[in-house]
Amino acid sequence: MKKWLFVSLILGISTSSVSAATPPAEHTVAFVSKVILDVTRKVEGKDWSKATRGEILTSGDRVRTGDKSLAVIKFKDNSLVRVREKSELVVTGEVKDNAFSKSVDLKNGAVGFNIKTQKADE
Repeated sequence: MKKWLFVSLILGISTSSVSAATPPAEHTVAFVSKVILDVTRKVEGKDWSKATRGEILTSGDRVRTGDKSLAVIKFKDNSLVRVREKSELVVTGEVKDNAFSKSVDLKNGAVGFNIKTQKADE
């Protein structure tokens, strides 16, 4: 019986830590699709950290690239933003009345866009 209690306790701890690290799907704006060399991200209230492929971005998150670096950000509607070297941007977005609205605030550097056709109310 003690063995089952220990296993349950361990599983409960690991499950709660995973759910705390992953934002709810309704808050997801985009994710990091590609990372080449020096790419970092900043979540509001936290320090800059190394960005990894597949990482979820929520509204207000920042992405920054270093020398000879590149990041590709893919939004929920499959639109892409290529973040060129020495660039920094902030992604924002929201779903309102089933319409996804997004924006990119370029702090410095250069980006390239591939925007998907939007619905009439987006």
